Amino acid sequence: MQEALSPTAEAAQARPTHTVPWEFLPLAVAFLTISFAFGAAARDVGMPWWGSLLMSTFVYAGTSQVVALGLMAAHQPIWLIVTVTFLVNARFLLLATVLSARVSAWKPWARWLFATQLTDESFALLATRTGAFQSPRLALWIQVGAHIAWILGTGVGFAVGASSAQLRGFGLDFALIAMMLAVMVILIRDTKTLAVALCAGAVSILAVQWGISWLSVLLAAVVGPAVGVFWERRCHAPKS
Repeated sequence: MQEALSPTAEAAQARPTHTVPWEFLPLAVAFLTISFAFGAAARDVGMPWWGSLLMSTFVYAGTSQVVALGLMAAHQPIWLIVTVTFLVNARFLLLATVLSARVSAWKPWARWLFATQLTDESFALLATRTGAFQSPRLALWIQVGAHIAWILGTGVGFAVGASSAQLRGFGLDFALIAMMLAVMVILIRDTKTLAVALCAGAVSILAVQWGISWLSVLLAAVVGPAVGVFWERRCHAPKS
């Protein structure tokens, strides 16, 4: 039995696919802003210009890139940087699993390209709109367009240069957090998803308060889905 969607969620899924690119524009602007901050921060910690561009091209994960910069600034070993980046990006295994059935009919090269371009933000934009996967052209246009915006913002941020204090003055240090909160709001469609978001957020905050902030993302990634599964089973359990 499918869970009934709210009127807002039904309206979102009913939107024609040609409206999605217009919804992508705020995503591109957000990516330009955040990657600008990353480019400036990369220059601030002494990373070469080509290193920042390569990272934005091949890593392409805002949270991981920011974490990697912090570890580089602390002169941590390469193996630790790679390991932490892998663990932070492990959530994409779950995101890709959710969307795998929708792209199963695509050609292998299209599925591969889509997987390499997957981000939290594009997942939130596409996951609730099944029409976006009728053809790979639309979804890939959104994915690749966001990646181009990310690389451009990194280059401009590195070229302009700014200290950490200047970034805080403009509020750019909060840009990534603000965008992730926006992604969460987009994905909240009913009571179940609201409960998942609140529980994951609470666990993450508690982890920071207990001095294990390095585990906050992983713990939230475990507790959130667990709450969702428990909620789903409870709602669909046979009544005695």
